[in-house]
Amino acid sequence: MATGDILGNVERLRADLKHIKYPLEVDLGGLRTGDPAAILPIIHYVLLRFSRHVALDVAASGYELQGKTDARFLEAVLKLARDHFGLKPVLTCGQFLEQGFAERKVLFLHSLIQTAKERHNAEVRRQRLAAAAPPRLLSPRSRGKENQAVPRGDGGAPPGKRASLGVRGQVAAGQQGNASVSATVQAVPQGWAPAGAASAIGELVGGLERRLAAAEAAAAAAADEAAEAARRASAADAAAAVARSERSALAARLTVVEGRLRFLEAGDPGGMAGQDPDAGGMSSPLPDGAGSHREVGGSFITL
Repeated sequence: MATGDILGNVERLRADLKHIKYPLEVDLGGLRTGDPAAILPIIHYVLLRFSRHVALDVAASGYELQGKTDARFLEAVLKLARDHFGLKPVLTCGQFLEQGFAERKVLFLHSLIQTAKERHNAEVRRQRLAAAAPPRLLSPRSRGKENQAVPRGDGGAPPGKRASLGVRGQVAAGQQGNASVSATVQAVPQGWAPAGAASAIGELVGGLERRLAAAEAAAAAAADEAAEAARRASAADAAAAVARSERSALAARLTVVEGRLRFLEAGDPGGMAGQDPDAGGMSSPLPDGAGSHREVGGSFITL
């Protein structure tokens, strides 16, 4: 892929992702701007989900890519690409995690996809060749030649006895042929498997166990955080209920005070009842028995 054509390189990368059946939606805008959020999922799919042969190859090489932060994951990927795949990344881990360097990132993704495809195809081809070439067994024609080569041993016996000896000779020859076939079958190694497959599978199982333990620890931590958040929410709800209760009580008190004020204003329109007659020459309050009494808020007011 040539440099200087970011749009064309992005389109070619899009075709590569379609060829390897990338299941997620491709963020073309993020690829054009070099957004790490658009690049990291593609790297994860190519190395761990595109092909089980590639995933086993990565696990057998000793690189752990699961359960890591973005920075740790990208450090391991760059080291794997450089030391195991023979690629030459021109960007550092910090540059990959920054905005920009879009074309360099797209070119690295293209090289990584091509290398993963080559590894996958080579392993598939090797397994097909191994399956097409089973251990060599004796064919029926070869067994027939061996039977013909066995001496009959009839010598100069009469025809009748010669026939019986011939039958016994054929039986013996057949037994020898069966014995040779059994020996050939026993010579085939039992539990044949490709070299290195057992160790690769063991390392993959170990990696999965470590991932499971990390996931369980994360789930336990999340459950503790959720319980703490629930307790805090309960305390906040209780405080809010107390505040609402206090506001309701205060509103009730204000209502009572407003009612008393309205009642006093209605019973004393001039607002001068109970004032000193010497102050301003106002009239004196009503004499005893001239008005009625009414209870308001626990106290009696003369009307």
